[in-house]
Amino acid sequence: MVGLEFAHLHNPPVGSMHLMLAQPVRDPALQKHWALCHPFAVRGRRPKRAVFVFAPRHEEELQWAQTLLSVSRAWASGALAKQSGPEID
Repeated sequence: MVGLEFAHLHNPPVGSMHLMLAQPVRDPALQKHWALCHPFAVRGRRPKRAVFVFAPRHEEELQWAQTLLSVSRAWASGALAKQSGPEID
């Protein structure tokens, strides 16, 4: 992201997001295919915590997208420890 930006939403009809996630949340989100590594992170042009979150297709996916955005915001603001994050089952 740029400067202090921790996330941004792509305008409709796309609806996907780029956001920053701490490793304890990023890794499960990647494993569950809720997110992909940001293309610039893969190339080393952005931190590894930068991810692409797919646009939600139904209510359950919308809830997960909102949760990931909330966690990203909390981590960026210092509400969550920079070294940790919530467990995702």
